[in-house]
Amino acid sequence: MQQRTLIWYKRVSTDKQIDGHGLQRQQDAFNSYLNNLPNREQYRIEEISDEGLSAFHGVNVSERGGLGSVLKRVDSGDISSGSILVCESQSRLTRLHVVEAALIIHTLNKAGITIWSLSDHREITTLDDTGVILTMMDGLRNNAYSRDLAEKVRKVKESKQKAARIDGTGNLGNVCPYWLKPLGNGKFEPIPEHSTTIKRIFAERFQLRSMSAIAAGLNADNIPLITNRTWKKKAAPQGWTQSTIKNILNNSRVIGTLPESARKGSVYPAVKGYYGDPIIPLEHWLASQESLSQMGKKAVRDENNPFAVRLFKSLTDTANKTVTRSTLNNSNRRQPNYLPQGTFCHVRHPNIHQLSHHKH
Repeated sequence: MQQRTLIWYKRVSTDKQIDGHGLQRQQDAFNSYLNNLPNREQYRIEEISDEGLSAFHGVNVSERGGLGSVLKRVDSGDISSGSILVCESQSRLTRLHVVEAALIIHTLNKAGITIWSLSDHREITTLDDTGVILTMMDGLRNNAYSRDLAEKVRKVKESKQKAARIDGTGNLGNVCPYWLKPLGNGKFEPIPEHSTTIKRIFAERFQLRSMSAIAAGLNADNIPLITNRTWKKKAAPQGWTQSTIKNILNNSRVIGTLPESARKGSVYPAVKGYYGDPIIPLEHWLASQESLSQMGKKAVRDENNPFAVRLFKSLTDTANKTVTRSTLNNSNRRQPNYLPQGTFCHVRHPNIHQLSHHKH
């Protein structure tokens, strides 16, 4: 006979709950339940934790979520009939629409899984009339609470965006790229080691190095990635890649600009100087944008800055250069004016200060 499983499921959806007492409160309640459980030795005890995963958006029952894996194991028979799923309350399991929530619970119940609510001291079930009514009532209340909370959060975020981007009377708090350190009151300062890395990336791109070559050089020199993310659900990335280099080259925050933001129909403009002074030379930023565009069609344009008009093309066209390219498949194809990956170039740049005053 297959041993039955007792699954202890706990979940919090925000970092504030993780750092606070949400998980500890749930753990204390489970420990008390376990100490009073008869025939405890008959169960194989497992702990499933969905930290930072939303039950309102169903993330915890997706492939990313621990509860999602439980549902798969129940379906495959790995978790047998007679097993118990313990949670603090129904809201820990799901805050989806009441019908979807009831379907999840009913799926577990039909497979012979008992769901026990610690806070209510009762079974969560859809297999009898009273259970259905209680499950539906809880589902309605949980989903309504989450919808109201989401609307309040949305309004607060909209108010902050408007104050920071349009009225100029506020800021977005300590939210900033990983190479900056928040000082409070919307002020930031560069982290020296990260600033050095970013300057190196843009300088090497300005010298016509490919993104893969830049990444290889950083990895060879054991330069750490610019991130403070805590990796929970997958292994941390192993070093720099072409994609991480491209993301930095494309990030206007390196020149102090808060990018434009579109949120559910509302478009908020970019804010120059929001993050302070640029940490790279302006010509390096504009050259990188030209090089990332396709044949210059999407290059950055700024009528107030003479660098903005095809800077990268100006650099390559006005300099003395020697270029070696592989033969194009189509001899009639137009030669691109940006640097493709794999191209080998020797370029003697003209004097940047002279170029900056050149009128196109």
